[in-house]
Amino acid sequence: MKPGKPTSAPRSAFGVGVLRCVRGSLKRFVALATICVIAVVFGLDSIFTFAMPLMVGMISGVYTSLCLTTSLWVLWEGKRPNKTNHTAR
Repeated sequence: MKPGKPTSAPRSAFGVGVLRCVRGSLKRFVALATICVIAVVFGLDSIFTFAMPLMVGMISGVYTSLCLTTSLWVLWEGKRPNKTNHTAR
């Protein structure tokens, strides 16, 4: 272990998959926010009136799905008992 480097707990495959989905959602959110900013700067009203309601929905959706639900989902999956193969008897 290198000094000064923070240690982190190993992540499960499930947690890594969830993290990949979260990063993808954040990338889409940033792309839509960029479109809104460009539309405001250049005065593109038709694009802004379409993109602004999408931004409001994305802000509320990003907050609930990424900040609240994802961490609870990973926590619950971690506490779930191990699955066993009942078909091979």
